[in-house]
Formats: sequence, C-alpha cells, structure tokens
Amino acid sequence: MAETIDQVAVDAALKTLQDAPGTLLAARETELTALIAKARPAATGALAGGVAEAGVAAPDATPEDPRLVSFKANYDHWSDVAKARCPWDGDKGVKARLLGNGGEALNKAESIPGGKPTLFGADSQGNPLIANGGPHAVLTGMNYADTSNAIRFAEKDGKKVPTGYEMLSEEADIRAFETFADQPVVRIAEGNAWAGIWRESGEDPARARYAGVNAGNTRAYLYEAGPELHDPVLGVRCLLRVL
Repeated sequence: MAETIDQVAVDAALKTLQDAPGTLLAARETELTALIAKARPAATGALAGGVAEAGVAAPDATPEDPRLVSFKANYDHWSDVAKARCPWDGDKGVKARLLGNGGEALNKAESIPGGKPTLFGADSQGNPLIANGGPHAVLTGMNYADTSNAIRFAEKDGKKVPTGYEMLSEEADIRAFETFADQPVVRIAEGNAWAGIWRESGEDPARARYAGVNAGNTRAYLYEAGPELHDPVLGVRCLLRVL
C-alpha cells in the first residue's frame, strides 16, 4: 500500500529549500564581518589596503602632536627656495627637529616671548626659523643691552641661564619674515610715526643695529644708533633658530 504523503511536511520542506540561499548568505556575511574585525588591529601594508577597500577605515598608527598643525600650515606657505633648504619630513626635516629631544624645540616655540609662534622660513644653513608673530615689537622702551639680555637669558636659582632665543637680526632673516608675512618686520601702532626692532650687535657695542619702519614704508630699513637709545616704539622680534 502506497505511503500517504503529508502535505504539511511537503510545504515545510519546500520552504526550507527556498530559504536556504538567504540563510547561507546571512551566515557567510556574519563570518566575513568577524574576520574583518579580527584583522583590523594588525592591518598594515596590503592588509590595511584590503580593509579600506572593504569599507572599513584603517586606524592611524602614528598620531602626531596636535601642536604641529599650525607649523605645518606655516610651512605650506614657504617659498620653494625655503622648502628646498629644509623639508618638512625626514631625519633633518622641520617635524623631526621640533619633536626631537622630547619636543624641546616645540616647547620653546610655544613659549616664545610675544606669543603667536610663526614658522616663517629657514636660514642659509637650512635651520627652521620661528618668530613671535604679532604685528608689533615686544619688550619695547629698553636700551640695546637690556633688550638683548631679556631675550637671551632668564634667571634661575639666582643665575643667568640661556633661553635659546635670540633677536631677529640678520637682514636675510628679516627679509624672509617680511616676505612670509607680506608686511614690514614691524608695524607702526596707531598714533605713532615709526616703529623699530633692535638687532644683535655683540657685547657692549659702540653702535647698535636696529631695523626701523616709517610711515609709508613697505619694508624695514636698517640703521645704527647709540646703544643707550630707548624709545617706547623700539623693541624686538624674538627668534628661535631650530638647530
């Protein structure tokens, strides 16, 4: 006698066959997701590229000091000549010099007298140059010797210790700053007829150098004066030479 076929069982079997492709695909998708998640921490080279292609962003394995952002923006505005003297990357590049020795130069740059540290170029030896970036001179109203000492030395435990800063002095460096800033090395404050910055002139000079700007000047002119001169509009632009 023929075996009776249960219609309910037949319908159930057909539904199982119909659902099988979707079920298998879902299981495969879950398996692939697990494999990608497992590989992500070690994603480097070709594997990192594969993960990125799968739509998963590879993590940044080398985060940089966020304080570098403004200096990189400054560097991007350097002339091609300055960039040829000192690249951003590399063992002797700007970034390596700022971060070297525990970030010593970066810390000094952030603490520069006058504030607003600005990476404006490189000297003829390829050393990056950072100056306080405001429009006006700082430490105004002092004679040459007092200004120089205030920039170059600090008191610590009753002794004078070098700060690592200097006065922006050399004509090439002054012109580099003016080119970068697109303005004279120092600007005249409202109500004044001129402005100036002392330039390094050695110890106890008979004549001291300074750069001055008169109304209408598009760049500073270089002068000399008696070192005892002091004027409310004569100060300094501080410089950090990153060696």
